[in-house]
Amino acid sequence: VVADVVTFNSLITACARSRKWEKAFEWFSKMPQYNVIADIVTFNSLISACEKCGQWEKALQVYRVMKIREVAPDTITFNSLISACEKGWQWKE
Repeated sequence: VVADVVTFNSLITACARSRKWEKAFEWFSKMPQYNVIADIVTFNSLISACEKCGQWEKALQVYRVMKIREVAPDTITFNSLISACEKGWQWKE
């Protein structure tokens, strides 16, 4: 089986659903080894993992990386970011 963006997105999403944000980031960090480029689903899944675990600062970091990599955010991105900041009592962010 060849690892592609769908494979990694599935792994990261599974980690998010299991509230294992650190493991989600481990999978994300392995993507370059397989020449896989993160897409909007990858970033949204990472932000979701952060949101579920109260890691609002990490969620904002992921958003900054998205901007640097020129991956356009969508409604899911912003909803997850708002939720992450709300759960972290960071409404001003």
